[in-house]
Amino acid sequence: MVTQKPSKHSKPELHLNGGQVTLPKVPASMLAKTLQVFQESRQAVDSGSDQRALSHAATSFLHGVGPVLERKLGNLGSDIVSKNYEDQIYLRRREPLQDYSLFSIIHPIETPAHSQVRRAVLLTVAAIEFAESQASGTFAPGSARAMDIRSEAQKWLFYTTRRPGTDVDQVVSFPPNRTIAVLRRGHVFQLDLGAPDAPLSLSAMESSYTAIIESSGNAQARVCTLTAAERDLWASLRHDLGADPKNAAILSAIDKAAFVMCLDDELPDTSGERLTQFLTNGPFKPFSNRWLDKPVQLAVTANGVSGGIHEHSKIDGLDVRPFHRHLIRALVSSRGNGPDVSFRCLESAANLKTYPAKQFAWNLGPDVHQHLTCLEASFTLLSSPYVPLGHRHVKIANLGRASLRGRGVSPNSSAQLIVVLALFLVDGYIRAAWEIVSLAGIGRRIDWIQTVTPALREFVEAAAEQLRDDATKTNAGKKSALAHTRSLCREAARLHSKAVALAAQGHGYVNHLYALHGILSMPAGENGETPALFQTNAWNATRRGGSGQDVKIGFEPSEDEESEDGVKSKLYRWKEAGFLMDGEKGIHVHCDVAENQTHMYVMGRPKYVATVSEAIEEAAIFMLQLLEE
Repeated sequence: MVTQKPSKHSKPELHLNGGQVTLPKVPASMLAKTLQVFQESRQAVDSGSDQRALSHAATSFLHGVGPVLERKLGNLGSDIVSKNYEDQIYLRRREPLQDYSLFSIIHPIETPAHSQVRRAVLLTVAAIEFAESQASGTFAPGSARAMDIRSEAQKWLFYTTRRPGTDVDQVVSFPPNRTIAVLRRGHVFQLDLGAPDAPLSLSAMESSYTAIIESSGNAQARVCTLTAAERDLWASLRHDLGADPKNAAILSAIDKAAFVMCLDDELPDTSGERLTQFLTNGPFKPFSNRWLDKPVQLAVTANGVSGGIHEHSKIDGLDVRPFHRHLIRALVSSRGNGPDVSFRCLESAANLKTYPAKQFAWNLGPDVHQHLTCLEASFTLLSSPYVPLGHRHVKIANLGRASLRGRGVSPNSSAQLIVVLALFLVDGYIRAAWEIVSLAGIGRRIDWIQTVTPALREFVEAAAEQLRDDATKTNAGKKSALAHTRSLCREAARLHSKAVALAAQGHGYVNHLYALHGILSMPAGENGETPALFQTNAWNATRRGGSGQDVKIGFEPSEDEESEDGVKSKLYRWKEAGFLMDGEKGIHVHCDVAENQTHMYVMGRPKYVATVSEAIEEAAIFMLQLLEE
């Protein structure tokens, strides 16, 4: 997520789509408790003056407008609260989408190799099957549990678009259909796969994709790049484009398509190149072959590497997992040929040679051309955030769920402590670290928490001192210091586990504060000056898009070594997945704590990733030593 100053449009405001079904309201914590937890979340990372300012603002809020807002919140319907939250977090933000609302998941390179065309065919078949199973209320065997398919967010995966607007965007859905929008070198095609429920012909689809590639050899103006512009600008440009009937037809075809297929020219080879490709469309022409408004884009490079790119406003990572598993299962079962018999497709059909692929042509005026040229030029500046990215896999042997049993440190907490310690060893100071928490039993919504506590800070500082000064200590001194640091480690881990558990139960603080924040501009809301609480540096560092959010630590859900469909679980793991991080020291560490080992996938700027990865190895060795009694 790229940190930017709040735009003039960032003030929250109630916005309702008539008849829209929204998620249940998160259980409200007591206001005093929320404010207490909020203050505690800043104790280890904020200056004394910032903490005093927050304390004063929280007290004023608690004894002033806070209870009034809390009562109004309690009287609102859950759909209003959820929609207002969604508007604040996503739809009213005016930054480019990639900076806060997109994430990518790269399909594992261990799957069978395919040509670009064959990989596109297999993904299309699997995606259409998943979309139609979901629309009909059924689900494909082995691809996901029925409860996953029925989650509210699944309704927004396909046949959907995020439509830009002035001040606020809207997410619009369309009836199920079998059209795919295909992008290549500035060309836009509408691939029509015929009537629903008819078996799909692999050979006919392969013929269609081959024809698309052959007819898009000459590059055209890459209008899709405009979807990476600031939202108000893109809304204005889209409005101007749509005034021309030819352009309106293209926009309509993309909007209602089941998903977008991006056929890329690049040949990413390393994990860093792949991460860059699927997060920014490569380092040379960012977003030149992406339509960022669609919640599902599947991209296939010229060497057959593929991945999914997802827009976040209606869906989270957990909502995409069943779809991702389904795609991987299709690729694994293909063995380089076709999907297995559980897929409703035929290798060929005697009466079907190809599927129609309508090729469109944009009619662009000089104003659109000028904006497109300026946007493309801005991506090449040294100040552009869209630069080559680094990705490292750090494997920690002998540190897993088995070795941690009975040690007083939970698996995920051990990984979190290692990462924060590693960052301290590299940076020399404590940084806030953020973690996404899935809310149990509350419709797949998420909360997020700042996880560096005073106890964790004390552990990190003690561990760093021990690593630095061990050579000067006697054996007795080393043993005593190790015992003290071990005690600090366990306390820090305990508080981390507790904070995550409370947030997962709906007792976090960020969602609650956002709900109160959103009431301020509702009709009959509390008009006037924004409460001091929402003007503090602490709130600015907590709200989405604020400062100090350039460290994120994520965790892979635990799964059996082999899933129920017989595919090795490791192929479903998110080894190369994530989102854009801000700045030279922006870092995302995805942790996968297995039974006998821990895997950490480190993502950010290449040099910093390399340095942090080495520090993680050092911190992990120390943790192993620390937990040996």
